[in-house]
Amino acid sequence: MEAPKVPNYTITRSDPHSDNWVITNSKTFDEYSLALSQKNSTLINSKDVKVCRIKSDGLFTMKKKIIFQTPSARIDAKWSPKLIAYKLKATTSVKGYEQINWKWILNHKNIGLTLKDCNTGEIIASFTHVYRAYEEVGGLEIFKDNLPEDLKLFIASVTAYTFFQVFREVPQVAGWGI
Repeated sequence: MEAPKVPNYTITRSDPHSDNWVITNSKTFDEYSLALSQKNSTLINSKDVKVCRIKSDGLFTMKKKIIFQTPSARIDAKWSPKLIAYKLKATTSVKGYEQINWKWILNHKNIGLTLKDCNTGEIIASFTHVYRAYEEVGGLEIFKDNLPEDLKLFIASVTAYTFFQVFREVPQVAGWGI
């Protein structure tokens, strides 16, 4: 019998209605605080340094601009919802990933998200929501082990933000009891 896989990142919250989520790297146990809102969201590391900012791309749009910056990487992205998928296009300073064209696909079966590369069709990551858990939102498993850590953290932060949007909007549409 195979042991259950440990997610690369775990996303938690202090209570089910909290807009402050914590992203924890399961390997290094580094914690990042994600302050979520509809207009602006911010990811801060344990030293209170802003790592990622997600902000509205305009007054009457759901599209978002994402600026992710660490000492070794910068990612400028555009995030946009499209029915049951959330598209992300980005330019990065990460070698081998200078142009990103990905999308998160809503998975009704496990109440989660699947991250897919639109250019290659490759599945990059999978987020599974922990249904009816008090503090845990879910776990993110990244399938590409060779991704740089900065890109993995970027995936974790934008996945958390994307699920926050799903969490707010989809239950009314799909009838989920989240």
